[in-house]
Amino acid sequence: MQDVGGLGTSDHVCWAYEDARDFSRPALRWLADGVALGQRLIYVSGRSRERMRRDVAPLPDVADLLKRGTLQLVCLEDVYDLSAPMVPEEQLATYAAATDHALADGYTGLRVLAEVTDLVADPARRPAHLRWEHLADEFMAAKPLAAMCAYRREALGDEVIGDLAAVHPLVHAAAASTPFRLYFEAGRMVLSGSVDAFSSDLLARLLAASHVQSREVVLDVGGLDFIDARGVATLADWGGRLRAGKGGLRLVGASPLLRRIWSVLRLDNVAGISLSAEPA
Repeated sequence: MQDVGGLGTSDHVCWAYEDARDFSRPALRWLADGVALGQRLIYVSGRSRERMRRDVAPLPDVADLLKRGTLQLVCLEDVYDLSAPMVPEEQLATYAAATDHALADGYTGLRVLAEVTDLVADPARRPAHLRWEHLADEFMAAKPLAAMCAYRREALGDEVIGDLAAVHPLVHAAAASTPFRLYFEAGRMVLSGSVDAFSSDLLARLLAASHVQSREVVLDVGGLDFIDARGVATLADWGGRLRAGKGGLRLVGASPLLRRIWSVLRLDNVAGISLSAEPA
C-alpha cells in the first residue's frame, strides 16, 4: 500500500518508513481520517511530548483536539515498561479499556498512531512483540480499534521489518519484503501470499510466536498463491504442536495443490488436523 487514506475503524497497518517525511505525511493522514470517522486518537511514541506536539501541529484545529481529549499524546514509557519483558495480555487489556472508554465518551472507537521502533530495538523483546501484534490484530478484527504501527527501517533492518510486516494485514509497500501475511479476520487466522522453502522458516517462527497455542484454530489458506512441501510440512508441524497443547488446527480454503501435497506427504490421517477445500 502507498497510502493509509480511506481505511476504516478496525484496520491494522504496518508502516516501515525511511525518513521523517515518509512518516509524517501518512501519520497526519491517519489522524485526520480518524477525526472524520469520529474516533478518539492516541499518538504514542518514544519521542518527547514537545516533539509529538510539533508532529501533529499541521492537523486542523489541533489545539481544540488536544484540549477536548480527542487527541492524546502518550510517551512510550507510559504504556510499555521497557525495563521488563512485554506481557501481550496486559497490553491488550490496556488498549481494550481505552477502546471502551472512547466508546463510552461518544466516539466511534479508538485510532492509534504508534511509532514503536524502540519497542523492538532489543532483539530479546521481539518474540513477545510479535505475539502482541497477533493478539492485537485479533482484537481489532472484532472491535473498533485501528492502529498504524510505524517502524524506522534504518534502526531495525530488513529482516526485522519483514517479520513485522508478515503479521499485519496491511503493509506499506516499502515494507513488503516478506512473501506472505499471517493475520486475523472474521474470527479466523488468515495465511495469504506464497510460502516456499525460503520463507517456511519465517512462517514457523511466526506461528511459534503466535498467542494461539492452546486452542482450536481455524486457518484460512484460501489466499495462498503458492505453497510447497516445506510450507505444508510447517503447517502440519504447527498443528501437532497445537494438539500437544490441547488445541487443534483446521485448515480451510485449501487449494488442489495444497491438498495434493498433503496427500503425498501422507498427512491425511494426522489426528486433530482437519483439511477442507471449503471456505471458513
